[in-house]
Amino acid sequence: MNTTEISAQIKAEALSFWDWFIGLDYVHFILVDLSLWCAFGLISHMLLTCLVKKYRTYPKFEDQMEFLNYFGSLFNAVMSIYIGYWAMFKSCDGWENGVNMFNSETCIKNAKPIHIKICLNTGSYMLVDYILFAILAKQKGPLATQIKIHHILSVIIFYATIETESAPAAFGCMA
Repeated sequence: MNTTEISAQIKAEALSFWDWFIGLDYVHFILVDLSLWCAFGLISHMLLTCLVKKYRTYPKFEDQMEFLNYFGSLFNAVMSIYIGYWAMFKSCDGWENGVNMFNSETCIKNAKPIHIKICLNTGSYMLVDYILFAILAKQKGPLATQIKIHHILSVIIFYATIETESAPAAFGCMA
């Protein structure tokens, strides 16, 4: 196999996984998504330990977990911006002709399963991030309390979109 064939095969397998992942019902999606966020955290911890001397030499495990928390937050922020843009401008039927959630009443009133799953992904991230921040990093103080409340409320709100299946609720959570 040459590199072009290998690249095509990897792309096909990635798309196959994506189709399977997006096709899951909400409960299984949450379970797989939580597993993926945990795997991301574990892999990031292993890579940071190997590649970043500052991370490796932190005196306490809690300090490493706090760093990992901020690292994951940066990754989630970049991913959320991309997904949010896609959801607003590329997920409505007819997006190729300029239809988006800002100019289509049909789009804004009818949430698709992908919109709900975007919210569930963020809820899963917030749950894993809460575990990192509150339990493993053992953060304390007024700012830590505010962040913990923010995470708990976010998990509730993002997971509540399953119940409402409402586009305004989903888009409001994504905004």
